[in-house]
Amino acid sequence: KYDRQGNEMPSYEADTKQNYSLKYDAEYIYASFVQAYGIDLIEYQGKLHWFKFKALLGGLPEETKFRQVLAIRTWEKPSSEKNAHEKEMKKLQEIYALPEDEEESEVD
Repeated sequence: KYDRQGNEMPSYEADTKQNYSLKYDAEYIYASFVQAYGIDLIEYQGKLHWFKFKALLGGLPEETKFRQVLAIRTWEKPSSEKNAHEKEMKKLQEIYALPEDEEESEVD
Protein backbone atom coordinates (compact mmCIF):
# COMPACT_ATOMS: atom_id res chain seq x y z
CA LYS A 1 0.00 0.00 0.00
CA TYR A 2 1.14 3.50 -0.83
CA ASP A 3 0.20 6.99 0.38
CA ARG A 4 -0.92 9.81 -1.93
CA GLN A 5 2.66 10.84 -2.68
CA GLY A 6 3.55 7.28 -3.73
CA ASN A 7 5.51 6.47 -0.58
CA GLU A 8 5.21 2.94 0.73
CA MET A 9 3.03 2.76 3.84
CA PRO A 10 4.48 1.03 6.90
CA SER A 11 3.08 -2.41 7.55
CA TYR A 12 1.99 -3.44 10.99
CA GLU A 13 1.88 -6.90 12.45
CA ALA A 14 -1.77 -7.48 13.21
CA ASP A 15 -3.31 -10.13 15.39
CA THR A 16 -3.99 -12.95 12.94
CA LYS A 17 -7.03 -14.25 14.85
CA GLN A 18 -10.14 -12.52 13.62
CA ASN A 19 -12.77 -12.07 16.32
CA TYR A 20 -15.75 -11.30 14.11
CA SER A 21 -17.11 -11.92 10.65
CA LEU A 22 -19.34 -9.52 8.76
CA LYS A 23 -20.95 -12.58 7.16
CA TYR A 24 -21.63 -14.70 10.26
CA ASP A 25 -22.22 -11.83 12.70
CA ALA A 26 -24.52 -9.82 10.41
CA GLU A 27 -27.58 -10.33 12.63
CA TYR A 28 -25.70 -9.23 15.76
CA ILE A 29 -24.29 -6.20 13.95
CA TYR A 30 -27.66 -5.23 12.50
CA ALA A 31 -29.44 -5.51 15.86
CA SER A 32 -26.65 -3.63 17.62
CA PHE A 33 -26.79 -0.71 15.16
CA VAL A 34 -30.56 -0.43 15.66
CA GLN A 35 -30.16 -0.66 19.45
CA ALA A 36 -27.28 1.79 19.79
CA TYR A 37 -27.80 4.27 16.96
CA GLY A 38 -31.32 3.72 15.65
CA ILE A 39 -29.77 2.97 12.25
CA ASP A 40 -31.41 0.37 10.01
CA LEU A 41 -28.43 -0.88 8.03
CA ILE A 42 -30.66 -2.30 5.32
CA GLU A 43 -32.09 1.16 4.64
CA TYR A 44 -28.56 2.64 4.64
CA GLN A 45 -27.11 0.01 2.30
CA GLY A 46 -25.12 1.84 -0.36
CA LYS A 47 -25.47 5.15 1.52
CA LEU A 48 -23.28 4.63 4.60
CA HIS A 49 -19.58 5.04 3.80
CA TRP A 50 -17.39 2.07 4.75
CA PHE A 51 -15.18 4.21 7.04
CA LYS A 52 -18.24 5.55 8.88
CA PHE A 53 -19.59 2.02 9.24
CA LYS A 54 -16.28 0.78 10.68
CA ALA A 55 -16.13 3.71 13.11
CA LEU A 56 -19.68 3.06 14.31
CA LEU A 57 -19.01 -0.67 14.57
CA GLY A 58 -15.92 -0.06 16.68
CA GLY A 59 -17.84 2.34 18.91
CA LEU A 60 -20.76 0.08 19.75
CA PRO A 61 -21.57 0.13 23.48
CA GLU A 62 -20.81 -2.85 25.70
CA GLU A 63 -24.51 -3.66 26.20
CA THR A 64 -25.11 -4.48 22.52
CA LYS A 65 -25.32 -8.12 21.44
CA PHE A 66 -22.39 -7.79 19.03
CA ARG A 67 -20.09 -6.50 21.76
CA GLN A 68 -21.29 -9.22 24.16
CA VAL A 69 -20.48 -11.93 21.60
CA LEU A 70 -17.03 -10.39 21.03
CA ALA A 71 -16.42 -10.33 24.77
CA ILE A 72 -17.25 -14.03 24.95
CA ARG A 73 -15.01 -14.90 22.00
CA THR A 74 -12.04 -12.97 23.34
CA TRP A 75 -12.42 -13.91 27.01
CA GLU A 76 -9.39 -15.50 28.62
CA LYS A 77 -9.35 -17.04 32.06
CA PRO A 78 -7.64 -14.94 34.71
CA SER A 79 -5.38 -16.96 36.98
CA SER A 80 -7.71 -16.50 39.98
CA GLU A 81 -10.95 -17.42 38.16
CA LYS A 82 -13.23 -20.13 39.58
CA ASN A 83 -13.55 -23.38 37.64
CA ALA A 84 -17.34 -23.15 37.14
CA HIS A 85 -17.11 -19.77 35.45
CA GLU A 86 -14.30 -21.02 33.22
CA LYS A 87 -16.44 -23.94 32.02
CA GLU A 88 -19.36 -21.62 31.31
CA MET A 89 -17.22 -19.20 29.33
CA LYS A 90 -15.61 -22.04 27.33
CA LYS A 91 -19.09 -23.33 26.51
CA LEU A 92 -20.19 -19.86 25.38
CA GLN A 93 -17.03 -19.49 23.29
CA GLU A 94 -17.91 -22.72 21.47
CA ILE A 95 -21.48 -21.52 20.85
CA TYR A 96 -20.38 -18.17 19.43
CA ALA A 97 -17.18 -19.31 17.69
CA LEU A 98 -16.76 -18.50 14.04
CA PRO A 99 -16.55 -21.45 11.64
CA GLU A 100 -13.01 -22.60 10.91
CA ASP A 101 -13.57 -22.49 7.16
CA GLU A 102 -16.25 -20.07 5.94
CA GLU A 103 -16.73 -22.07 2.73
CA GLU A 104 -17.75 -25.20 4.62
CA SER A 105 -20.63 -23.53 6.48
CA GLU A 106 -23.66 -21.84 5.05
CA VAL A 107 -25.67 -19.05 6.64
CA ASP A 108 -29.46 -19.39 6.64
